[in-house]
Amino acid sequence: MNKLLNADLHRMIKNRCFQICLTFMCLLGLLIPFMQFRNMQVYGTSAVLESTFFAYPLFVNILLAVFCSLFTGTEYSDGTIRNKLIIGHSRSAIYLSNLIVCLFCGLIMCLGFIICYCLAGVPLLGFFTVDLKIILILIFCSILCAAASSACCVMVAMLCQNKALSAIICVLGAFVLLIGATYVHSQLNQPETYATYELTNNGDEPGVSKTVPNPRYLTGAKRTVYEFIYDFVPPCQAVQLANLGVAHPWRLPLYSLTILITTTLAGIGLLKKKDIN
Repeated sequence: MNKLLNADLHRMIKNRCFQICLTFMCLLGLLIPFMQFRNMQVYGTSAVLESTFFAYPLFVNILLAVFCSLFTGTEYSDGTIRNKLIIGHSRSAIYLSNLIVCLFCGLIMCLGFIICYCLAGVPLLGFFTVDLKIILILIFCSILCAAASSACCVMVAMLCQNKALSAIICVLGAFVLLIGATYVHSQLNQPETYATYELTNNGDEPGVSKTVPNPRYLTGAKRTVYEFIYDFVPPCQAVQLANLGVAHPWRLPLYSLTILITTTLAGIGLLKKKDIN
């Protein structure tokens, strides 16, 4: 297992996709606070360090879908998985080695953004205005969210021998889930009521306002299902973090760990039964 990890980590460091993804996250971490500062100077808006700090989970989920599918898919396209099996490595060890490397990649991407964002943002925007403990909890949630996304992509890539197909499934799935996450977010943030106004007799000025129920406001079992999806699915977690609207901060890591463990056990079990060509 140690030899597999060393070889895969060495391959990850030299991997062009990893280098591009890490560079992108670091540049993004430098660019976002600069743009916030520029808006403050040009438009007179106000901004705090944490306002855009948690934008990175949205990007990390997409980049991990690309990296994990391509990095793991190389096992089949280059025939290395057969060579590993021939020299005595178990399928479980091969799966776990790829998973650990992809988890490590996700961690590096997150830390790359965080470090660069703080280096650029603290001098420009000042330090965090909220409790640092809350920031650390949300960072912990974001890292486990990235881990859950990595685990799902590794499972797909290890069970699909076609690297191009696994990449399409992972990347397209990440985008579809992200679009779905924004929809769930919009539905859950519908106001319970909204105000209507009656015009005066001359019709020029609004008169008495009335508060009426919002028919789009989710209630009952439907709202419970949406809230569970919002907390459970990794892209939904990323949207929560980006909007600083995490209602249940300790549910997110528990759900992420559940996804990580479940997909890993399922992936290893299915890989053991898979006929590798």
